[in-house]
Amino acid sequence: MSIASESAWHLLWKLSGFAPLPAATWTTAETILSTCKGALILNVLTRTAFGALLLFLAAAQARAAAPDKRPGDLTLEEHIAQRLDAGQLAAGNKAFTSGPTPVVIVTGNINPGAFMPTELFRNLLLMACESSPALQKAYRHRLDASAVALGFGRDFWPALDAIVQPLVLEESGDRSGQRVASPHHAQELCALRASTLDQVYARFGAKRVQSLLYQAVTPGMSMTVDPVDADHLRFVEGGCR
Repeated sequence: MSIASESAWHLLWKLSGFAPLPAATWTTAETILSTCKGALILNVLTRTAFGALLLFLAAAQARAAAPDKRPGDLTLEEHIAQRLDAGQLAAGNKAFTSGPTPVVIVTGNINPGAFMPTELFRNLLLMACESSPALQKAYRHRLDASAVALGFGRDFWPALDAIVQPLVLEESGDRSGQRVASPHHAQELCALRASTLDQVYARFGAKRVQSLLYQAVTPGMSMTVDPVDADHLRFVEGGCR
């Protein structure tokens, strides 16, 4: 028995209720699939090729959903929609990750709009404020050109440091094991993260900060997360309140 033909993959995509994709998208998808020809059944496809196909189709669907917007220009509801689109591939991602449960794969080079703002903010602080001094310096230097292009002044990093210091201290304490993890503390930290991001928005402008997050923080960033619904994503972005 041979693997499903390219036309069958296309049909399966449509029958699954996913957003329609342009013909050019399927041309590229078929190129990825062609690397797998000769396999007898789906579960012997290489994880790399199958994972590349899933991520490519997820990115194509995200572009189809908001073709005229850059990731930093999307509304929260549009970010949520792209995350849910990526989540439709969660079951198939098990073939890529070798894990026992479905996961959502989000990567800055393919579907950056599927990241939530607080996720990018958390990664920014982790790299720019909570890593070793050498890594902090290198990471800040990498973001400097984008920050200047977006109109951030010379006081960007000192001003950001002052705003985020309470949050950085809390998150550093969690990672060091100095605090006992509890649902109540996790909710407090979630609220602090969201309120701190709001302060950063107020200081520098929400549009400018979101552009920095989605243009400069997402490249090279990737993560796997559990599939969740839209209400949960809104809950977290709202500070778990």
